[in-house]
Amino acid sequence: MNDARLETALDAFESALGERPNVVGPLDSMSNAAWRVALRNGEAVLRTHTLDFGAPVTSHAREFAIHGFAAANGLAPGIVFSSARAGVIVTDFEFAGAFSKDALAEQATIERVAERIAVLHGLALPDSITCYSLVEAADRYIARAGVAGDADTDALADIVAWVEADADPTDRVLCHRDLLHANILAGDPVQFIDWEFASPGERWFDLASFAVWQDFDRAQRDVMLNAYLGRAPREDELERLARNAQAFRALCQLWELPAATSGS
Repeated sequence: MNDARLETALDAFESALGERPNVVGPLDSMSNAAWRVALRNGEAVLRTHTLDFGAPVTSHAREFAIHGFAAANGLAPGIVFSSARAGVIVTDFEFAGAFSKDALAEQATIERVAERIAVLHGLALPDSITCYSLVEAADRYIARAGVAGDADTDALADIVAWVEADADPTDRVLCHRDLLHANILAGDPVQFIDWEFASPGERWFDLASFAVWQDFDRAQRDVMLNAYLGRAPREDELERLARNAQAFRALCQLWELPAATSGS
């Protein structure tokens, strides 16, 4: 393979561990580049990230620290190697693979995942894990696109700011913030990958990302909440989920804005 990012990642791994991974093949990924690789002790997944692709608030150090913390608690594949400087992380390969979107439409699967999200949110936050705000992310996406002052983007940013201002700062939990089916591994137990957007934050935003990415209808949303809470949701909780779903959709629209060219 002639991918410069891959060669840089392989070089970083070999320099640190004295072994050069054998590339088996590329893996599908929306916001980073990933390959399945073979090591002396088994197979792994090698991922490389670029800060300017779609996550200007990303910190590799934060991402890898959160992934390692989640892995230590059984919520993510173990880390074989990581380098924040090189933007490379190598993790254990999960043969079960990620869930399909169709699989996550089924009640039993929604319940399995929602219960694991509850475990994630129940972890005590380490002091070393830093956070970024959703407002910061919205502002960065707008600036990246070079459309500051545009009425449509201002309206989306206002939605994000309104929801974040309404969040309870005493109820901050560790959030994945990008619970797309492709980031949820179908093994037993369920694990999560691609912690690029992870940060301490609002639990309802995390649940909203899960529901919105999978296009849950009302019945599926109720299954998710019942499994997550261990009871039927209250009306105020349904309202919080709905507001955070608005914010998540708005942030996705801002994320999708094309980056401004250097000459614009």
